[in-house]
Amino acid sequence: MKIKKTLHQFNSVLDTTNIGRAAKKKLKYIFQDLLREKPFWWNKILLENQRRKFCLDSGHRVKIVFLIHLPTSWTALKSIYEACVPNEKIDPILVLTPRRQNRFTDKWEGLIEAQTYFDCINIPYVVSCTKDYTEWLDLKALKPDVVFIQTPYEDQRHPLYKIGKLSKFTRVCYVPYAFILTAGTFEKDFYGTYFHRDCWRIFAESEYHKGKFAQYCDENRIIVTGYPKFDEYQELKSSEMETSSKTILWASHWTIQDEHFNASTFLKNYKYFLRFARENAHIKLIFRPHPFLFRALVEGKHFTEEQLNEFIKEWSDLPNTEIDKNPNYFEVFVRTDILVTDNGSFLGEYLLTGKPIIYTHNYKSDSFNLNDYGVQLTKFHYVARNVNQLEELINDIFLCGHDYLKEKRVENSKNLIHSSGEKAGDLIVRNIINEFLSKA
Repeated sequence: MKIKKTLHQFNSVLDTTNIGRAAKKKLKYIFQDLLREKPFWWNKILLENQRRKFCLDSGHRVKIVFLIHLPTSWTALKSIYEACVPNEKIDPILVLTPRRQNRFTDKWEGLIEAQTYFDCINIPYVVSCTKDYTEWLDLKALKPDVVFIQTPYEDQRHPLYKIGKLSKFTRVCYVPYAFILTAGTFEKDFYGTYFHRDCWRIFAESEYHKGKFAQYCDENRIIVTGYPKFDEYQELKSSEMETSSKTILWASHWTIQDEHFNASTFLKNYKYFLRFARENAHIKLIFRPHPFLFRALVEGKHFTEEQLNEFIKEWSDLPNTEIDKNPNYFEVFVRTDILVTDNGSFLGEYLLTGKPIIYTHNYKSDSFNLNDYGVQLTKFHYVARNVNQLEELINDIFLCGHDYLKEKRVENSKNLIHSSGEKAGDLIVRNIINEFLSKA
């Protein structure tokens, strides 16, 4: 415990300067490579022999395990799972596991939340550990042919579920947990960690994203399929979930003075939204905080616990407000009329709705924290650099209905968001099946 406490203090010191953050990043990658298990290619011959035996056994079904530690990212895998269920050649299994609270602790969280969610949507699952976290399921006992892992961040998962352990007996697949538009010194975390390099397959959202992965990984293992999350939106859109009342979706990121970037504009804008909700009882406001936002507010000493609880109560007590934490956020996309957000994949994912997006941020340049693809995809978003501009845009675009960028925004997104006309989930499952049935 003393070592962990010292490391935590050292980490905090490094985070106080740009040089410290850069040094920490380099140290992180050095230690990851030194401490990693034998990489995927080390076990490649063994796994290939297993696949050849599979081809000779006509009764064998491809066993695919979905290892879930973030229910909020389930929609990235949902259509893949749904394509597996009716397929007689596949045996899909959900394994729910808790996530580590942070890299310096052995405290776990999120398992009950995950169980509650999957119980509600009637998807069967296996639990990875006992309630006291003392005994953990070895996935090898399930004999999976393929394992889907939700994020590349190895410290979020139990050591048994790190890619080096899994690659000894199975193939790890990865679908990005978010529609990545951001850039910066942390970009390698999205595309080029040893986790990515050791994946058997990475299913990319677009040719642009494939190119990003290919800077670090074997290009032959990166397949462009489109984004499975978008399959979910298309299904919800066809189910007529729209509501009659005018509704604003306000989504805020967690990165308040974060080590990577200061994206969140929550502290700038929360008082405005409280005032707007009080003054416009006929308008519904749905607040969608990033899952880590409330913790970041307290741990960063921006709010005390009491102040945070006061905000949550004040917001929740209003008759026209709501806090949305549904893991399937596409449901709230369908029933809202405009998005106000400061960062993250919502800047791209909400484009599917055709509805206006107001991009709030803390930067001098509109494209400061966006990659080239993100700059092009968001070029017809409305931009608010401060509360006054935000208020003007909401009055003009939302209340008065003057969405003058709509036509260009919709056309631009059609040109940039990859779509083959087929569900990404179906393409991914077909790719896996074809690989296993190949005699080569």
